[in-house]
Amino acid sequence: FNPKKAAATTAFIVIFSSFSGFLGHVSLGNIDIKLLIFCAIGSIAGALFGAYLMKKKLSGKQVKIAIGLILYIIAVKMVWDLIK
Repeated sequence: FNPKKAAATTAFIVIFSSFSGFLGHVSLGNIDIKLLIFCAIGSIAGALFGAYLMKKKLSGKQVKIAIGLILYIIAVKMVWDLIK
């Protein structure tokens, strides 16, 4: 599989699931406008930087390694929380 396409596809899908969660919180009145603006600025900056890295700086092998490390860290945390 092409890890760059997989990462891009995942990022695209996350937009829709995040937006549906956002709409749910808006309907409940759980939105702090200052926090929303702060997070939106950070998200936009992170998305632009991540897209730049993915396109210009990282090879497919490096993306596979990064995804593997992230999944490994998540698995270790899940096991740690389970045995705690």
